[in-house]
Amino acid sequence: NSIRMSDLIDNLLTVAKIESGSFFLSEDEVSLENITQKLIQKFKSFALASNVDVALFSGDHSLRVLGDLLWTEQVIENFLDNAIKYTKGGGEVAIKIYKKKKQVFFEIKDNGVGIPDKEKRFIFEKFFRSDNVFKKQIGGAGLGLHIAKKIIEKMGGKVGFSSKENKGSTFWFSLPLIN
Repeated sequence: NSIRMSDLIDNLLTVAKIESGSFFLSEDEVSLENITQKLIQKFKSFALASNVDVALFSGDHSLRVLGDLLWTEQVIENFLDNAIKYTKGGGEVAIKIYKKKKQVFFEIKDNGVGIPDKEKRFIFEKFFRSDNVFKKQIGGAGLGLHIAKKIIEKMGGKVGFSSKENKGSTFWFSLPLIN
């Protein structure tokens, strides 16, 4: 409970900094693949305990983006944590990193609970939690996706998703490629 409370306070402080304009990002050369491989290892026991297989597909190991290393890692960690958490009871999480035009895309697909159509428009709002996560008793505060979207947009990228209830979700973000 102490860890959950600490995480909630950290997230609330991050939201406050973003909204007040006092949130600053560094500009690092970032490898989404390196971050993702590190986080897959970090989440290995959680995935195993959840009976979820996590696979990474990346064609070009040299892809780099310009962004804040720590906050990019936080975004990927949030996406991976959600994908495993919402694929409760077993399934697969597939991560793809690829180049499209002058953007690098990070895409994570699960076969979990999905998001009801009527709730999709709220998914990136502060404190929003879908009705189906309450039915499945999945914890959270509804801040992670809001923070992730704001961070990626601040780094010049875009965020999106597609989802089908009881079939799963695909969340993605793109960031400008470093030439």
